[in-house]
Amino acid sequence: MEGISENLFNPDEPMNRAMMATILWRHCGLPQTNFKTYFKDVPSNKWYSEAVIWAVESGIFNGFGDGTLRPTDEVTREQAVSIMYRYLNPNSAQIEPKETQVIQNYIDVKQIS
Repeated sequence: MEGISENLFNPDEPMNRAMMATILWRHCGLPQTNFKTYFKDVPSNKWYSEAVIWAVESGIFNGFGDGTLRPTDEVTREQAVSIMYRYLNPNSAQIEPKETQVIQNYIDVKQIS
């Protein structure tokens, strides 16, 4: 991880989707991509462009139905959990849940899509 400048980290700043993709991309050793514009809001010249495309091509990130990825949107807790699950379980599309977890006790349960 890097800070926002040479001598400032800013740990209280919310993480956006581009930041999360970049952290995971760097953790994997900066793998190269064949940059392809999948989303209208991911230009090829941003600091996060290659990381975001890598995350999409790896199946870690998904876009939205309107053709956007929203890289500068704050990553929600729900998105972060889903992203980390897919990152840690590359074959997650084939994994069936072993049991259903009860989530009704969480006060923000209605915010889960």
